[in-house]
Amino acid sequence: MKSLFPRLLLLLACLHLTGGHWVALQGVAWVTMLVDHSRESSLVEAVSKTFDGQHPCPLCLAVADGQDEEREQKDSLIDLSAKWVAALVSETQAAKITSTDLSYFPLTASQQSVYPLQPSPPPRAA
Repeated sequence: MKSLFPRLLLLLACLHLTGGHWVALQGVAWVTMLVDHSRESSLVEAVSKTFDGQHPCPLCLAVADGQDEEREQKDSLIDLSAKWVAALVSETQAAKITSTDLSYFPLTASQQSVYPLQPSPPPRAA
């Protein structure tokens, strides 16, 4: 249960960064418009009025204005790519890698030379 809140918070942050809040608001607007139009006419006419784009509700207009404003803010941001180029270090020559002779331990014929026998205690007298 402890990990539910951070995961939910992360999900909401990701949705906000990807514009999910506009999708959610537009969905609410469509459902509201569909309910309102279906009270006045048939369901088929309500669906066509909701999604034809000719009859926007105030929430649809607010979503469109908010998306346009967000696009304008993104377009007006300073291009930071030129500043990154100025901060990069110039190209340098790396030292040439040469091979070296590797020395290994010599192979042994018996295992005892690698693992010497441990002294064992003398047997107990009965």
